[in-house]
Amino acid sequence: MQKCKMSAKRLHFTELALSRMSTPGVYYDTNIRAFGCRIGKHSRTLFVVKNGGHRVTLGRFPELDLKTARRRAQEVLFEAPVQMPAIL
Repeated sequence: MQKCKMSAKRLHFTELALSRMSTPGVYYDTNIRAFGCRIGKHSRTLFVVKNGGHRVTLGRFPELDLKTARRRAQEVLFEAPVQMPAIL
């Protein structure tokens, strides 16, 4: 059985836009590139940050409001170690 890969879309996040989203998938914010939300089949909306090769879950909407989620996303991204290319 093949897994269906969800495609990521870019949107301008607002509280109203997030509350109206119902199509399952991963959506990324236009303001913070690695900050996004993940909507499941049963309308479970999670804020996520794409950090390197990992997706870090920040919290669930609406328990975590958009302003706090953006602040946490910036904190996670700021704390991430910078990958320096190897010098040959």
